[in-house]
Amino acid sequence: MRQIRTYARRPHVFGALFFLLLFVSQPAHAGVYKYQDEEGNWHFSDRPVGETQATEGLSERGVDAPQNPDLDQRLSELFAPKNDIERVSIATVAIHTAAGTGSGFFITDDGYILTNRHVLQGDKSQRQAIEQQYLNYKRQVDNLKDWVDSQKGQLVIAEARLRSSKQDIYSERDSQVRQGKQQIYEAQHRNFERWKANVRDKEYELSEFERKLDSAKLALDNRELIADLSQNFTIFLRDKTELYVYLVAASETYDLALLKLDGYKTPFLEPFDSHRIAQGEAVYAVGNPLNLRTQVAAGVLSGHQGAFVKTDARIYPGNSGGPLVTGSGRVIGINTFKQLTRKFEGLGFAIRIDIVLNEFSGYLNP
Repeated sequence: MRQIRTYARRPHVFGALFFLLLFVSQPAHAGVYKYQDEEGNWHFSDRPVGETQATEGLSERGVDAPQNPDLDQRLSELFAPKNDIERVSIATVAIHTAAGTGSGFFITDDGYILTNRHVLQGDKSQRQAIEQQYLNYKRQVDNLKDWVDSQKGQLVIAEARLRSSKQDIYSERDSQVRQGKQQIYEAQHRNFERWKANVRDKEYELSEFERKLDSAKLALDNRELIADLSQNFTIFLRDKTELYVYLVAASETYDLALLKLDGYKTPFLEPFDSHRIAQGEAVYAVGNPLNLRTQVAAGVLSGHQGAFVKTDARIYPGNSGGPLVTGSGRVIGINTFKQLTRKFEGLGFAIRIDIVLNEFSGYLNP
C-alpha cells in the first residue's frame, strides 16, 4: 500500500518580517505617492506603485523572481537549447535546504517538481551516523560517571582511614613504632593523592564527554526539527534565478518528494517507460548543483532491479534528485544513489518514473 505524507502549505514567515523591516527602515521625510486602482479607488503609499509591486513579488516568490510568468519561454529564449539534453537542463533545478543541496526537475507545466526525500530532509545514513555517535558518547558518559561516583565514595573512606592513622601516630608513645607508622602513613598519603588526582582527571574527561554528548544531542535534535518542520525551500533555475517552493508530499516507501512552485508556467519533462529501452541504450543523468553549471553524466541502461533503473552513468550528490533521461530527453527515473560493485565500478540507481507517478498520482494525474 502506498504511504504518502502530505503537507499543508505554510506562509513564508520571512516574507512578513521582510515587509516589517522595510517599513521601519523608511526615512521620516519619505514622499507620499497617490495612485488609482482599476476600480477607481485612490490609494496612498510611501513608495511608487511599481516599487511596491516589485517588493511584493520578491517576498512571495523569491529573491529575484522574474516578472514574466512563463519560465519555459524565458529560459528557452535565454539558453536556446541546441538538442534534447540541453532542453532537459532548463527543466532541471538546484534545491537548497537546511539539510543540504541537491537537484530536482519540473514534471508538469504548472510547477510540480520531483526530487529525492533525502535532499529535503537529510540522508538517512547521515542521521544514523549522528545517532550512533550520540549513543557512543552516552555510553562513555554513563560508564565514566559510574566509575567516578564509585571512586569518590572510596576516596571518602580512604581519607577517613588516613585521618585515623594520623591520630594513631600522635597517640603512639614508642618513638620507633611511631616512626614506622609515620613512614607507612606518608606512603599511603602519597598513594591517596595520586589516586585523587587520577579521579580529578577522569572528572575532567567526563565533563568533555558530556559536552560532546550535548553537541551530538543538539545535532540530532536539529536534524529531527529540519525533517519535521521544513516545508519551504529555495530552488535555483539554470540562470541562477532564486525562487521559493513548498513541500506538497513525501513518500514513506521510496526516497521521493514532491514540491510546488506557484504562479509560473514551467518547462517540464515528459515521462517514458524505462522497460521500453533496450539494455545498453544511452541514458543521461542530469543535475543542477549549486554554484555549478548544469552537469550531464552519460552512460547506458544496465538493467532493472525492483523499483530501480540501473545505469553506469555517474550519480553523485550534485545530481541526486535530478532526472535520468533518454537521448530524446524523456525522463525514465529519478537519480537516487550510487553503489560500488566488487570491482569498484560505479553503478547508479534511479527510481523508475512509473513508480514515481504512481506514488504522487493524486497530484500529477488528476
